[in-house]
Amino acid sequence: MRKLIIALLVVFCQVSFGQVYQSMPQYGYSAPRMNFDSTLTIPTTNGVPTLKSNITRKGALAIDSTNGRFYFYNPKNLTWSEVTGGGGSTDTTSLSNRINAKLSISDSTIYYTKFRSDSSRTNIYTAINTKLNKSDTTNAFLISVSQPNDSSLTFVKGTTSTNYIIRSSIAGSATRLVTNVYNNTGSTIPKGSVVYISGRHSSNLPTIALAQGNNETNSYKTFALVENDIPTSNSGVVIQAGKIENLNLPTSSFTDGDIVYLSPSVPGGLTITKPLAPNHICKIGSITRAHPTFGSIEIKIENGWQLDELSDVQIAAVPADSTILQFSRVDSLWHDVSINNAIGTKYLKPSDTASLSNRINVKLNASDTTSLSNRIDTKLNSADTTSLSNRINTKVNLSDTSLFQRKSIDAYSFQANNTNATANVTSFTFREQASQSLSSGITWNGTAPSGTTNHQYRWNRIGNLVTFYATLVYGTAGSNNSQVTITLPADLPTPFSPTGLTSASNMLYYGAANMATAVTGVITVTRPCMLRRNSANNGFEILVTAATAQAMTFVSITIQYLTN
Repeated sequence: MRKLIIALLVVFCQVSFGQVYQSMPQYGYSAPRMNFDSTLTIPTTNGVPTLKSNITRKGALAIDSTNGRFYFYNPKNLTWSEVTGGGGSTDTTSLSNRINAKLSISDSTIYYTKFRSDSSRTNIYTAINTKLNKSDTTNAFLISVSQPNDSSLTFVKGTTSTNYIIRSSIAGSATRLVTNVYNNTGSTIPKGSVVYISGRHSSNLPTIALAQGNNETNSYKTFALVENDIPTSNSGVVIQAGKIENLNLPTSSFTDGDIVYLSPSVPGGLTITKPLAPNHICKIGSITRAHPTFGSIEIKIENGWQLDELSDVQIAAVPADSTILQFSRVDSLWHDVSINNAIGTKYLKPSDTASLSNRINVKLNASDTTSLSNRIDTKLNSADTTSLSNRINTKVNLSDTSLFQRKSIDAYSFQANNTNATANVTSFTFREQASQSLSSGITWNGTAPSGTTNHQYRWNRIGNLVTFYATLVYGTAGSNNSQVTITLPADLPTPFSPTGLTSASNMLYYGAANMATAVTGVITVTRPCMLRRNSANNGFEILVTAATAQAMTFVSITIQYLTN
């Protein structure tokens, strides 16, 4: 049987390949004579084989020895086809090159022409998407997956980013509790800001806003700290519990182990000073590392309780003024009650339960129940029962019975004895006015100085004596000036005008002044200075006069006058 099969193969090869082989030399094929032992020698070519003979045989074979490819001739479509499946491809680095070879396309910029005749298709991705019935070519394919923190993953498709919370299957393995949120406040919420949930965004994410410890409304919903800056109209992550790192917590202001609270003064801020009423206390957590760059806080939010939020306290939403908190054994709750009701009959037990003063009278063992002051007078052993204040003064050994007048002093005043004998004190005016700008009411008789100005004045009043001091300083000197007039500022007391000096331009008081070309040097001449009624007789003005006209830049004035 074996000999028969070998004989048939020999005959087949002679019949099938004989003519092809015999014609090969004349058509450019290079091959040794076909021989059989344990292998079959097949004609080799340089590139894709060609048949230049009119004789075509089924199953014609050839090898491209240059590129390592194996071909057979297909008489159905009269083409040579590469045989694949057993060997390797010489192009192992580029899928696009292999697709080009399969598509027989040398110009890789016109892939679309092999898929559609639509000239608007400009790349192979679009063509493939079309074949796959993909209408969304932007968000159809996953671009990247990242892990922004230890509790979530971010998936990016085209321009769309989606966050997914990682839910651990092992109880107790989570190190932080985080939530995805949305910022619709109109401003960026910085990293480390304290926030509360304010509502819901259309993306089904909760919206957030800055918390503040200045009252109950702004603090009782405190929820978490922002992990990283969240620009407005963007989503982000907040940490409800666990560690937040890379904060600005300089050692000059913070110490490891400090407790941090919600700030009453800065929205979303932190403080290590425990807030006191009327501010609201909300503990945020503990500082685990104080550092200007790598500061960290272990978050554990504990919101403070209001009195009416305690489970054993039952009081009105807005308690009445001056009520007290009293415990009742009837319902085992604390209630807000008036002092009168709180005392009731539990302690005084009088026959008259309608009047607290009557019950006090009874306790004072007084027969006269119409006057509490009389009862106190009696207890004070005083024969004078007309004045409770006198009785108290007597008991405290006060010879002065003027109702503790030293406890109340009028504004801008001091107490003094303005008599020639021992007497009760009386009130006198005293006012010390701080320095302020003098910006108007200045007139020069020549070309006024200019440039940067620094004009100041201040004054004080003791009794009826007023002292006024002013300076004028200019950056650029004027010219031909020998007199300056200054309107008396409106906040000064009105000067007293003696009889006969109440007309326009009447001179009232004199002072000391200096007018100079510079602010340095030695004063050698004191300039005349006076306070007078103005020419319209509806106000007062100060005049400073120099002997000769000069380029003045500096004026100093001190003047005293009396007021009523």
